[in-house]
Amino acid sequence: MKLRNKIILGMLFTAIIGCGKKMETKQEPPIDSKNSKIIGVAKIEPEIGLLNISSGANGKVSEILVNENDEVKKGDVIAILELDIEKAQLNQSQSKLGTQQNVIKSSESNVNAIKINLDKAKQDYERDQSLYSAKAISDKELTTSKANYFKLEQDYQKAQSDYLQAKSRLNEMQADIRYYQTNINEKRIVAPYDGEVLSIDIKVGDYILASTSIGQFAPAGALIAQTEIDELYANDVKLGMKAEILSQATGKVIAKGTISYLADYLKKKSLFDDEKTVEDRRVRKAEIKLEANSKVLIGSRVDCIIYLQ
Repeated sequence: MKLRNKIILGMLFTAIIGCGKKMETKQEPPIDSKNSKIIGVAKIEPEIGLLNISSGANGKVSEILVNENDEVKKGDVIAILELDIEKAQLNQSQSKLGTQQNVIKSSESNVNAIKINLDKAKQDYERDQSLYSAKAISDKELTTSKANYFKLEQDYQKAQSDYLQAKSRLNEMQADIRYYQTNINEKRIVAPYDGEVLSIDIKVGDYILASTSIGQFAPAGALIAQTEIDELYANDVKLGMKAEILSQATGKVIAKGTISYLADYLKKKSLFDDEKTVEDRRVRKAEIKLEANSKVLIGSRVDCIIYLQ
C-alpha cells in the first residue's frame, strides 16, 4: 500500500513539473520557417501623422464651415469664433486712421510754409546786418528783423515736432489695427495643411479655450503602415525592404510599400495602447510607406508582411 502511494505521488509531482514548464513557454513572434519574412500587425496613418486641431483663442463658436470628410486646402477656414468686439475695435481704429493721415498732411504743409518764411527771414536778417554795419538802417530795424527770424525758427522747430508726433501717432494706430486684425485672425480656425477633416468635436454655441481640440485632421500625402518589430528580429529589418498590407477581414493584399523608417532604439509595445498584454518583449518601431493610391482606411488595423530577402 505504501509503495503504491509513493508511485501515485511521484506521478502527480512529475505532471505538475511538466505543466509548469509548459506554462513558462513563450510564444515566439511569427516568422516563416525559411526566415524570409516577418508577419505582424500595423496601423494606417498619414505620413505626417494625425493632427488634433486646436482653436488658438478663447471664445464662443459662431460658425462651422466644414463637415467631416471634407477635403480642404491650407488656410481654409474651418470654424469662426465670435468677433463682435474685435471687429468693433478694428473699425474704430480704421476710422481714426483717415483723420490722422489728414492731420499729417496738414502738419507737413505747415512745416513747408513756415520753412519758406524762415528762409526769407534769414535772408532779410543777414541783409539787415550788412546794412546796419554800413549805418544804412537803425538799431531798432535790425532788432525787429532779428526777432522775426528767431520767432520763425522756433515756429519751424515746433511745426517739425508736431509733424513727427503726428507720424508717430499714425504708426501707433497702424500697430493697433494690426493687433486687432491678429485677434480676428486668431478667431478664424484654419486648416494647417492640405488634407481631410476627419472629425469635428465642437458645435455652434460652444465656448472653447485656446487649447481645446476642435477635431482631428489628416494631412494630404502618402500613407504609412506603422508597425513594431519584435526585439528578436529587430536587426533583421532594413530600410527599403518590401512589404505587403493585408486585410484582417479577408486576408487579401490591399496595399504594398517599402520600409521608410526604422527607430534606432527598442521600446515597450505601444501600437495599440487600448489592448492589454502581459508580454514584456521590447520592439523596434517601423514605418512602411505605402504606394500611391493605396485604398486603405486611416486608423484601420491591418496585417503586414515584411520580406527580408
